[in-house]
Amino acid sequence: MALFKHSEHARMASILRDHGMKPQTRYWHDYVGFNFRMTNLQAAIGVAQLEQLRLILSLKENVAMHYFNIALQLDLELKFQSSVTLASSSHWLVSCCLDKSINIRQVISDMSMLGIETRPIFYPLSMMPPYQRYSHMPYPNSTSIAGTGISLPSSPTLDSTDINYILDSLSSCLSSHK
Repeated sequence: MALFKHSEHARMASILRDHGMKPQTRYWHDYVGFNFRMTNLQAAIGVAQLEQLRLILSLKENVAMHYFNIALQLDLELKFQSSVTLASSSHWLVSCCLDKSINIRQVISDMSMLGIETRPIFYPLSMMPPYQRYSHMPYPNSTSIAGTGISLPSSPTLDSTDINYILDSLSSCLSSHK
């Protein structure tokens, strides 16, 4: 689903999502496009998810708040992303930054051995070969976050017992790497 301010942008997006095919001439492609059309089943799932949006966002916020509170109780030195007053977070991922001295790949591996899936925060696009030519300056914040950031499990079904286990395990992993 996409929303557009300008109707011309919406029209062009519609063309691009349909392989770049010209709307008036089937199977004639004026642009290199994509196959971003949804199936009926995908649309039905999307509508059902939208009907549950408030509940899902509430559950995700509860998970994030549990992480923040339990991390404080355990006195873990994790830097979570702060909230912005003009927006609300979907808490799609609960991510935090670790101390720069910690080997993030080893922590992720150790957590995996404990049955806990974590992942590194995304690399900055400016570091990736196809986009490097567009990068005309250093991006120290995104580079630092990519090197120290980890995303924790953030399913809306997690409860405080799950989060306690995850953070206790993370605490053990971190203490073994100091």
